Amino acid sequence: MVWIFGLYLLNTGFMIIMAIREVRRPAVALNWIAISLIFTVIGFGLYLITSNPIRMNGGQKPASTSNKSEKLPDSYSHSAKVIAQALNHMSVGGLRSGQIQVLINGMKTYERFMESIKNAKKTIDLEYYIYKADQIGRRMTDLLIERSMDGVHIRFIRDGWGSRKLSRTEISRMMDAGIEFRTIFPLRPPWIFSALNNRDHCKIALIDGREAFTGGINIGDEYAGLKPNAGFWRDTHVRIAGEASSDLKNIFEHHWNIASPEQIKSVFRIKTKPGKNGSPIPATTSLPKPFTMMAEWSNELATIQEAHAHKDPGSEKINQAYVQTVEGNPGIPTPFIREAYFRGC
Repeated sequence: MVWIFGLYLLNTGFMIIMAIREVRRPAVALNWIAISLIFTVIGFGLYLITSNPIRMNGGQKPASTSNKSEKLPDSYSHSAKVIAQALNHMSVGGLRSGQIQVLINGMKTYERFMESIKNAKKTIDLEYYIYKADQIGRRMTDLLIERSMDGVHIRFIRDGWGSRKLSRTEISRMMDAGIEFRTIFPLRPPWIFSALNNRDHCKIALIDGREAFTGGINIGDEYAGLKPNAGFWRDTHVRIAGEASSDLKNIFEHHWNIASPEQIKSVFRIKTKPGKNGSPIPATTSLPKPFTMMAEWSNELATIQEAHAHKDPGSEKINQAYVQTVEGNPGIPTPFIREAYFRGC
């Protein structure tokens, strides 16, 4: 009986530690205390594995490249100005103006996204929680490889858990074409122990540093209504053009520095040679898979959309708007995104 009492005291001590560590998140503390009551001692071990705060480079919100924060015009209501002011200190760069296009159909989002990729001149930066090697993913990869071969500098960040099914073959294909590839919180020590429950849910795409896509749509068939038994997928994505896209650029750079370089070795490296103006021109070579040109993409996607997805009435309009970008990651002590929801209500 003595050992049972000792185990009780030990578990009580563990619960006190959890309560102190999670004092700013009462709901989380209660959940873990309940788990520790059900799974004595083991519960605390699970807590340490899944909730252990991690040390990230620059554990704070990314610094803005501009100290200029715009103000809402007088035409906006008083409540809108109050909300904008309340969120200002939590946002990356304050209030920014830009052009916004709301995309609520997965297939149309991919069409618009790939059109921007095709028109990229210098850089493409991608960061995704889920990137699959299914029909949508493979075709997206083909297009990225094609653009990299055209001399566009491409960087890619994936989450170690959300994109764990992205095969080594697909990653090698991208790296062989010159795409820089990194994984944030990879599933290997020491990350697997300190970041198992801390994931990168960002979906960010940046084109030439002046156009950005972000929202809820990852790269996969289900977002286009192509996954069997999943039906039509309704999610919201936004395209941002203009100054407002610069804050997403700062967030990507912050995450790029956090992410770990991919350890998959390349099978072969596709070499490029500089052109007359100094830009790289792809050398003649054969690729593992044939490319899908943009025209073929548009035709095929239109056919698939007719057969598998519902059409949204009307077209997404581009509107002038003001944007505040709020970033959150496990290294930021203040839960900015959660706080923004409460302040905006």
